[in-house]
Amino acid sequence: MSSVFLDSSKSVGSVVLSNNNLTVSLSGLNSNTRANVGKISGKWYWEITVITSGNNAICIGIHNTNSFSAYSSPNARYYYAINGNVFPENTLYGNTYITGDVIGVALDLDIGTFEFYKNGASQGISHTNIKSMGEVFPFLMFASSSSNAQLTANFGASTFRYSIPFEYHSYDGSQYGSLSKILLLSNSKTYSLLPKETKHETNMTSNTAPSPLVASSNWSYNANMLPYLAFNPALSTSSGNRWAGYKNGWLQLDLGSIQEYSYITMRTTVAQKDEWTKSFYISISTDGINFATIFDTTNIGFSYASEVKKINFKKNYKFRYIKFNFRESFSSSASYVTIDYITFGNFKNYIYELPKQSKNNYIKYGSTALNELQEIITNKNYILQDEASENEQGLWTTQLDRKPLSICFN
Repeated sequence: MSSVFLDSSKSVGSVVLSNNNLTVSLSGLNSNTRANVGKISGKWYWEITVITSGNNAICIGIHNTNSFSAYSSPNARYYYAINGNVFPENTLYGNTYITGDVIGVALDLDIGTFEFYKNGASQGISHTNIKSMGEVFPFLMFASSSSNAQLTANFGASTFRYSIPFEYHSYDGSQYGSLSKILLLSNSKTYSLLPKETKHETNMTSNTAPSPLVASSNWSYNANMLPYLAFNPALSTSSGNRWAGYKNGWLQLDLGSIQEYSYITMRTTVAQKDEWTKSFYISISTDGINFATIFDTTNIGFSYASEVKKINFKKNYKFRYIKFNFRESFSSSASYVTIDYITFGNFKNYIYELPKQSKNNYIKYGSTALNELQEIITNKNYILQDEASENEQGLWTTQLDRKPLSICFN
């Protein structure tokens, strides 16, 4: 058994531990658990894999030795799945995360900073005030009473999914973060290929708002289940806040202009399990007349209320219209199909030309993995650096690179 595990004696609410106390099922508002070992100094890394996200009310972070009070407690610092905010500040921070995502946690108690990674990509520094908390522990919480989630922690007992940040130790102290990064060399020039993920939440308030978005369908069940509600983030209820239509019908969104996306997320409803979508295909168009199919499934695999599925396309697609064409509901006897919420996202690589090969450039700009290499890269950026050196007179001189900071080719 790992020397670091989730501590049943420090768990609150509906908490079920398994897998040598490394996997936790959380249900009920503010159910939480923490690790059995705390830290007051050092640089530490661990990973949390989202097995099932429920309605995405997952909180990943740290807690000190004081008693837990509420999700906004000053005794905790965490990253919230449903909107990407950090707490207790409740401020915008990073990308949302769902079932299948791996959240890396980097805790630097020497300088007091906290950083999260989503599937290996840093979301930036979330907090700079960690040292004032005293001894802290890895902490997991579920902030909803209407669903449940399952998470697995890796404190170092097994190989991490992604590389440990440089000079960090695994939380159990068994692994160390040496560098394993990639730079590209071509025609005596050095390049870095770095990914960027962006997410677009439509937040519609009617079938035509906000402009220029237009949601439509061939039919809707009633006035509480109009097309735009499939693009509104409010959780569904038994009586509304969702779109419902014929299971052999379609749902469409006009984005107002041509956009580029590589995936969508789809959330199922709180109720009406028989009407969850099962078999459907997605088609896109630039003119609203000629459509091409980019995704087709006979069973999307929804299994519980408010579950979020991420649908990755084979590449980045440019389109103005996206149409969801439904064939079958969860129950073959159901006449209708329901959708709670759909969002759009894009994953894109950016190439950077570096002025030279150096340790600092390797650490700062090296890629941990090369993904989506089939995509054409349309953005090239130049890293501008000033190098200082001592001349023959003992004076420190600086040569400036006058190349532009960024050039984009469209």
